[in-house]
Amino acid sequence: MKNRIFLILGTPPPYGGGEMQSLYLKEAFSSKQNYILFAYSRKSSNKTSQGQFTLKNIFWGLYLVLKSSCLLIRYRPKVLYSSIPKDFSAFIRTAIVLWFAKRLGVKVLGELAGADFQFLQTEGIRRKIGLYFLNQVDTLRVLGESVKKNLERYNIKRTITMDNGIYVPSDAIISRDIIFQTPINLLYVGALNFSKGIKNLVYAVNICKQKKINIHLNLIGEWSNAQQKEDIEGYIRSNLLEKYITFHGLTHGQRKWDVFKKCAILVHPTYWDGQPLTILEAMGCANR
Repeated sequence: MKNRIFLILGTPPPYGGGEMQSLYLKEAFSSKQNYILFAYSRKSSNKTSQGQFTLKNIFWGLYLVLKSSCLLIRYRPKVLYSSIPKDFSAFIRTAIVLWFAKRLGVKVLGELAGADFQFLQTEGIRRKIGLYFLNQVDTLRVLGESVKKNLERYNIKRTITMDNGIYVPSDAIISRDIIFQTPINLLYVGALNFSKGIKNLVYAVNICKQKKINIHLNLIGEWSNAQQKEDIEGYIRSNLLEKYITFHGLTHGQRKWDVFKKCAILVHPTYWDGQPLTILEAMGCANR
């Protein structure tokens, strides 16, 4: 059937905003007619190894290209939807599939689940290759006007801005009493690295400790840089901050919502982001 829509969905792990959004899409469209889903995940994957040029990642990329191409040939859909990775090695894997789909006459819809494509930020062959493949995409969904304007600097204009939506279970609503409890529980959810402002958060906890401000920082997520993790853990030990900070690690499902419900304030001091899902999740937990 030529009117079918083919969705390529990279679901968790790793646990990032793009992967979680793909999981929601899988749940929404798996039972609907005329939708073909190729949902994949790597059980051993994490943020540290994601996008690295390793032999294991190369073989995994070849599998995804071959599997996606075979499904395209088999079903000949009208439309292909795929999230487009930000880092170059994973981008090339996806770009080959999108290019092949265009050769088959399939309309290609892409999504940037982030703030920018990393390889566009430097001059050279990677930017030229990236721009060539991005121009094969009929429409690219981005998460905000600032992302759209940034891509226009590279003459990428076939974009559409569409805000994210999120599902929050009814039992995840935060009690009003949480706001007045001490210590004040702060919550961060996302990748743990300096570009997300993790260093600033930990430094702020130390300042609050010195000023006798009673807070506790809860962090949900995994480290994407081993050296940064070691530096922060050393800082925490040297400043005796262990009882003020809890690293919950990769937490999802009901366990994640249980952490949300005990926290009064979401903190997200990122240096550069699109529209983080965690902000929408926190808003969804508000007492209405």
